[in-house]
Amino acid sequence: SRRARFFTPVPRIHAGIAADLTRIDDQRIVLLAFDDCGEVVAEARAVRLRADPTTAEMAITVLDAHQRQGLGSRMLRRLAAASRQAGITRFVGHVLVDNAAGQGLLDAGHATRVIAEPGVHGFEISLTPAAVTAETAATLGMAS
Repeated sequence: SRRARFFTPVPRIHAGIAADLTRIDDQRIVLLAFDDCGEVVAEARAVRLRADPTTAEMAITVLDAHQRQGLGSRMLRRLAAASRQAGITRFVGHVLVDNAAGQGLLDAGHATRVIAEPGVHGFEISLTPAAVTAETAATLGMAS
């Protein structure tokens, strides 16, 4: 899950990266999911782009042992809802082409994808109700 998130093997999260990943301010939304023992098992974040504060770079990480249980989809729905409330209308980001779980999550969110560089897809997910289908709205928790 760390390789998929950071695009490189990361045996240990260093203090500087951990501080950046846990910083919360008016430019970012961070959601955490905990297991019964209080350990973080998933993290979702949206960080506003300085050039366009209605757009946020989105990333979701689910620990390997907790994948394929719908947690990533739930995190995406909750992150989309919190982001819309904060005035964010679009998610963008990157995912490794061989990240099957990430690709599946993008499919569920009806993301548009382009090849950003060899082995990496760039993606976009609209959070604006007028720009999405009913199926996408339901997936992202936008259905009324």
